[in-house]
Amino acid sequence: MEGYNVANRCAGKQLAANYGRLVTVIVSPSVGAQGEQIFVTTDGVPVFLSVPAGERFETQYAQIEAKVASVNPLHLECRSVNLIYDVFDVDNYNKAVDLMTGKYSYLFA
Repeated sequence: MEGYNVANRCAGKQLAANYGRLVTVIVSPSVGAQGEQIFVTTDGVPVFLSVPAGERFETQYAQIEAKVASVNPLHLECRSVNLIYDVFDVDNYNKAVDLMTGKYSYLFA
C-alpha cells in the first residue's frame, strides 16, 4: 500500500538508526540539565519531543508514535500519545523490545 507507514517499535538506543522514520517508543517526562522539559526512554536515552498542542503527560509513562526528526540532539515529532495508567514493568518491556529488534526480529516482522 503506497504511502502507508508502519511505526517501528524500538528502544531509545535504536532511535538514531531510525532517522526519518516513524517509531513507537515509551517515554517518561523529565527535566534536562538546564531545567528544560525533556523525555527519557525506558532504556535511559534523553530525547526532545514536539507534542500536539494541548497534550499533557499526566502519567509516569506514555507510549508515543513519532517521527525521528533529528539525531543530534535527538528530537522526535510526536504524532500520537497514549498515556499508560496502570503499573508498567520497564524491565520486562525492555526485554521484549530487545527480542523484537534483535536476534528474533524475524518473528515480529
